[in-house]
Amino acid sequence: MKFDKLRRMVEDNYQKNEKYHQNKDKMREIMKNVCIQCQLCKVYRREPARPCVGLPLATHFNQVLTVDIGEVEGDKFLVMVDWNTWFCQAEWIKIKQPKEIINTLLKKWICIFGTPQIFLSDCGREFQNETI
Repeated sequence: MKFDKLRRMVEDNYQKNEKYHQNKDKMREIMKNVCIQCQLCKVYRREPARPCVGLPLATHFNQVLTVDIGEVEGDKFLVMVDWNTWFCQAEWIKIKQPKEIINTLLKKWICIFGTPQIFLSDCGREFQNETI
C-alpha cells in the first residue's frame, strides 16, 4: 500500500521527464525495495484485522434475556435486555433477594413478553440460587 502511494507521487511529479520514463521499470523496482526494507514501516505498520469469531446468541426477540443489577447513589435496579433487539427494561429494587428479583422479572418482562428461552447473567449470588 505504501508502495502504491510512493509510485503515484513519483510518477505524477516526473510525468514529463524523459529519463524517468526510459527507466520506469528500474525505478519502480528500487521504490518497491525501499518500501519493503523500510524499518519505520515495519515498526508502525497497521496490524491485520482479526476476524470476528463470535456467533450470535439470539436470532429472534425473547430468545436470550440478559439480566444484571445496577446501582445509582445507593439505590439498586434490575436491568433486563433482550440479546437480539437490545430492547431494555429496568425496575428499582429494594434488596438483592431472589424473591424480589423474581417478582420484578415477572412484573416487567415475563407477564408482558412471555418466558425467554435462555437467561444470561453475570453469575452473581443474587442469580445463582435454587429459587431463581
